[in-house]
Amino acid sequence: MVPAKLQSYVKEQLKGGYSPAAIKEAALGAGWKEADIDAALAATKTEMPQAPPGTSLTQPLIGLLTKTIDTITAAKTKSWGTTILTLVVSLLLMVGMVVIKILASVNVPLLGGLLAMTGTDMAAVAVTIAVAIGLVLGLGFGAVAFFAYLYKKVIVLLGGKGDFYGAFTALSYGAYVPAIGIIISAVLGLAPGFLGAILGLVGGIIVTITLAIGFATSVRALMEMFEVQLLVPLVACVIIGIVLAFGFSTMFASAMSSFLGGMMGGTGTYDPFASMFPVS
Repeated sequence: MVPAKLQSYVKEQLKGGYSPAAIKEAALGAGWKEADIDAALAATKTEMPQAPPGTSLTQPLIGLLTKTIDTITAAKTKSWGTTILTLVVSLLLMVGMVVIKILASVNVPLLGGLLAMTGTDMAAVAVTIAVAIGLVLGLGFGAVAFFAYLYKKVIVLLGGKGDFYGAFTALSYGAYVPAIGIIISAVLGLAPGFLGAILGLVGGIIVTITLAIGFATSVRALMEMFEVQLLVPLVACVIIGIVLAFGFSTMFASAMSSFLGGMMGGTGTYDPFASMFPVS
């Protein structure tokens, strides 16, 4: 007979849009017997209506806020659609924050300005917004793909077992909650005067909390996706941070050297290892 607690758990997870494979894996990890899990899944499927189309695709948008660990576990059954949708929503929230900040800084009367626009003006604004969204999405996807490739390589070298999808999903999921915190902070910052100062402080606290949650989400997802302990993703973060810091500092020093060398009529070349290993 299937334990009532397990049956209730399986039913709740299926309602939440999780796949049977993800539910089974999570239940096995919690110590339930495989035969009981299979029986609970079979019994629950027969008594539940099929989920409407699209439920599983949008599930992470709610699950990352309410059931983070279960959502990460569910992502182990590869679903590029949910990962990409989560990242797109995160990037669009970032676009919204930038727009709000710009409008607030120049004190644009948004509604009145829109009503006064001609058809040509509105078309120009629409094109500008579309280009901005395209740039943010392109740069955002490029940055996440770049870092996902780095994390995948480093963690695998440190003993992990995963792929590019796992790293890409971990970073995409980690960006979602901070993006929500940032857009909330931007909206709170629109309040004027003393109220604005208070709400701005609240917004800063919200951003801090959501950034911490986002980082923890990415680390936990990397642990799950690559089947490693906590130390491995943290070491990977340190390694990538050090390498990027060295790389960017070298690029900056090289650019400055070229600029100053050009001003003084020199060759403007820079060798980052020359000062470390001078030739006598």
